[in-house]
Amino acid sequence: MSKPFNIHNWQAKQRLAENEVHREESMSNEDIAALERIVNKYNMGKIQNVIKIFADRMNEMNTTGTGASFNAGSGEGYATPFAFKKKKKKVNEVSYSDFKRNTESSPRQKIARGISQVNKMIKEIEKIVSHNFRLKTELDMNSGTFLQSTNKKVHEIGARLKQLENKLREFSN
Repeated sequence: MSKPFNIHNWQAKQRLAENEVHREESMSNEDIAALERIVNKYNMGKIQNVIKIFADRMNEMNTTGTGASFNAGSGEGYATPFAFKKKKKKVNEVSYSDFKRNTESSPRQKIARGISQVNKMIKEIEKIVSHNFRLKTELDMNSGTFLQSTNKKVHEIGARLKQLENKLREFSN
């Protein structure tokens, strides 16, 4: 539940912000010159540019307002309702019927390309498993030190690989 708006707290924060702006504006040309002397003495070229920009902005600063405004709208919802929504990754998948209807290549070419893709993916999986296995052996870990979900997933992956092996055997016959 959000806190109710308190005008007094808001006014206090505004006064603090205004005081900060006035404090920055009160920096004299002598102060800026002193900063420049220090920068020149220690040969800090990049900081020189920052000080010049800072000095220019100090001369142009306007204290009548911050220039920012916010319109909360009604209700307790966010002013930007989609700000915290997770973005979904778009996967380039086609349905089987689209895959079958595609006339750019023959069925033999489609099967060969598919098996080639599977081969590349398996190589990637082997690399990931190899890296994890090497880390496990280097850190002298056993399966009892894994998260419970990790052990469960390892067994599920093993079962899926067995099913895949059976499908590949049927495919090659």
